[in-house]
Amino acid sequence: MKRSSSRLVSSRVYTLFLLFLFFIVIAVFRLTEKADHHAVLKWDVCGYYNYLPALFIYQDIRQFRFFDKIDSIYRPTDGAVARYALYPVGDSGNVCNQYTVGVAIFHLPIFALTYVAHVLADLPYNDGYSKWYQWGVFLSTWLVSLFSFLLLFHWLQRYVSVFSSLMVILLLGIGTNYVNYIAFEPGMSHPYAFFLVSVILFSTDKWYRKARMEYALILGLAVGILAITRPVDVLVVLIPLGWGYVGSRWAFWWRHRWQVLAMLVICILAIMPQLLYWKYVTGLWIYDSYGEEHGFVWHRPRIWQGLFSFRKGWIIYSPLVLLGFVGLFFMNKARKLSWYPILFGVFFLPFMYIVFCWRNWPYGWSYGSRPLIDILPLLALPMGILIERMSGFKRGHQAMWACGLLMLCVLNIFQHWQYTQGILRGDGMTWEYYKRVFLKRSVDAETLDIIKIQEQEDYEKGL
Repeated sequence: MKRSSSRLVSSRVYTLFLLFLFFIVIAVFRLTEKADHHAVLKWDVCGYYNYLPALFIYQDIRQFRFFDKIDSIYRPTDGAVARYALYPVGDSGNVCNQYTVGVAIFHLPIFALTYVAHVLADLPYNDGYSKWYQWGVFLSTWLVSLFSFLLLFHWLQRYVSVFSSLMVILLLGIGTNYVNYIAFEPGMSHPYAFFLVSVILFSTDKWYRKARMEYALILGLAVGILAITRPVDVLVVLIPLGWGYVGSRWAFWWRHRWQVLAMLVICILAIMPQLLYWKYVTGLWIYDSYGEEHGFVWHRPRIWQGLFSFRKGWIIYSPLVLLGFVGLFFMNKARKLSWYPILFGVFFLPFMYIVFCWRNWPYGWSYGSRPLIDILPLLALPMGILIERMSGFKRGHQAMWACGLLMLCVLNIFQHWQYTQGILRGDGMTWEYYKRVFLKRSVDAETLDIIKIQEQEDYEKGL
């Protein structure tokens, strides 16, 4: 009883510390400056968000006639592209939003509060894109990220210590390119996909252990919303399908078949907003909103470049994720978790193939490979197992590991600062350029010319 009580107190103390540290990190990045300069609703973020003002303020979700004025005032693409991500639907006169509706669903609660506050206070610029609405996108991203960390922190404690759980959260939060989409470029789909994958892990584990209807419903809802947030991520459904031991799973599903049915029903209902939008705008239930210039090139996967190139390599710019892959080896030795590395591999290999068969495999302007941020929660448990193993090392070895991890976290934060200053570029990076700007606080014109030539070549190739 004393041990359980002590663990509970320790968990609460660490949770408060986690909350405190999270908001300190956010404050350090001075997010208010970006919001005040209308720099939040830009490019993809604006595309994800456009559903809300179109539906609730302008009642024009078919043609987006209001958006020409928004373009002229807020310049979401800095004048580069008009009516960005709004593609004509044949000769119908309608336009279809390129992006799926899932991110807008997450933005909806704070958007609604902002709109009501504007109406009640009779404030100016109630156009859905002014400063306060941009702040709402910030707040939505912060809250979802915080809930993700708390959920993972709680789930990990079933398998590893409170301290190891906290270390995993800190390493994911400030040691990978995930921090970019909390602090520097909020409003993108990746924090929301990260949250949904965390929910799927948590609810899957709970459902297989307790077989309660609420966990089945949460699981079905999370999978459905994930499908309309980042469609490629829906492959993560392999995780609940393969959870635990194979021999007893079929019997378990049959024994709880009504929960399985409820799970499927709520999953389909969660997908319906996207299907209804496509039907309303295009006349089709399923519609390719990206057009011919996008899509997959199945014979040309760029997996090596996506993981190890200096252009966008996930491992290059977030080397701490290797802890998760090393941790999978130690999970294989743990009798109760020996199934997890196999299940992870069954998911990870086809996921890598699909993600890096995308025609624009660098995925535009970003720090590192942004589509892989979504699956970071799947590496949380093996990272925790590895940190548990480290705690059994001699003190000298522990100190060496701690220093190494700290240095990688500091490097990650510093390089993110370089990224915000235009020193590290969001695309077109090369080994030669990376060497020249490594740990530099400025970049000279000659060095910058190297990257501009590469960026121009990429632009001509349609990347």
